[in-house]
Amino acid sequence: MENELLYQERLNRVMAVAECAQPDRVPVISFMENYAIGYAGATLAQCTENPQFEIETMAKVHQDVYFDAAFISMITHPIRVDNILGNDDYFTADDGITLQHKEFCPMTAEELTVFAEDPYAYLFNVHFVRKFPNLRGTADERKKVIAASLGEVLAYAKKSEDSTAYFKEKLGMPMCTMGLSIAPADWFFDYFRGFSETMYDIRRHAEAFKIAAKAAIQLSATFSGLGMPQLPRFPWTLTPLHMPTFLSIKQFEEFYWPTYKEYLLNVHARGGHVAAVLEGEWDRFMPFFEELPDKLFIMQLENSDAVAAKKRLGGKACVGAGFPVSLLRDGTKQQCIDAAKYLIDECAPGGGFFISTSKQLISPNDVKIENYRAVNEFIHDYGVYH
Repeated sequence: MENELLYQERLNRVMAVAECAQPDRVPVISFMENYAIGYAGATLAQCTENPQFEIETMAKVHQDVYFDAAFISMITHPIRVDNILGNDDYFTADDGITLQHKEFCPMTAEELTVFAEDPYAYLFNVHFVRKFPNLRGTADERKKVIAASLGEVLAYAKKSEDSTAYFKEKLGMPMCTMGLSIAPADWFFDYFRGFSETMYDIRRHAEAFKIAAKAAIQLSATFSGLGMPQLPRFPWTLTPLHMPTFLSIKQFEEFYWPTYKEYLLNVHARGGHVAAVLEGEWDRFMPFFEELPDKLFIMQLENSDAVAAKKRLGGKACVGAGFPVSLLRDGTKQQCIDAAKYLIDECAPGGGFFISTSKQLISPNDVKIENYRAVNEFIHDYGVYH
């Protein structure tokens, strides 16, 4: 009963800020993954092999440090699916905890037009075969691999449901996001063409890239559940945004914003919220968000100016200040508390504001736990609306 009341209290808090309203206090939301594994003294391999152990491991830091909610509560990459398909793009670092990634983006520039004609056909018949070696065998071999991988996909989905339920029932803590959706242009930046080739495409194959990015809206819609006639106001659709930090304003306006905006409007038409992780520095792009409907967009900032964003977009979009991970790692406890006080004083008035970390915590030494605990307790106590 106590956890039920705590859950509802916290849920009301995060739902209020998403609607740009003022709750009872400023929410603090966790944004971590493998850091939680290191905190609990476990390894990535142990978690991968035992879903319940993973859930309990991820919960440990959330039991010991104050949070109102969490963005995620599990390892977000389905490692066991990759293992079955023979893919090694993701691998464990020497510490046995951190998950690392190497770029493998095999699409050629000429295939931008092939993709645009039928994104799903390209994804399943070309990209997956290149990415996953175990799909290159005989027909019977492929059937066995696909059946086994689908079984792991279902197990991964079940683990997500169980994790959300565990956090709710055992910790009284809501999970803020449902699934992961890639922004249309980021499909090429992250998966199909890679960093250098995408930067080349927008200069040498501009029209082909625009057409392909337009076609990729279908994939973004599918992976965010936009086939559903209605989306919930909570939890939110999560989109990590990678490409814009490397773009000029003109390039952003031409190659990224049109398709991302269309995707956002699709979510809005179905009643949902989008929580976007704005990686890098986005100060120069803030005016674009003024084009969006009110109370659609939730921004989690990394290196952007949270105070300026709140002044500009307060009441239109929910602003999440990314507390500097470098300060939590290298600063004193008092320096961290002073920084938290500044953010609350400047950004909290009027509501529509929360605090998280500037980066997702993925390694054991990303932050000092004593600083992290002190900051979150301070936010909980000081961030009360009167």
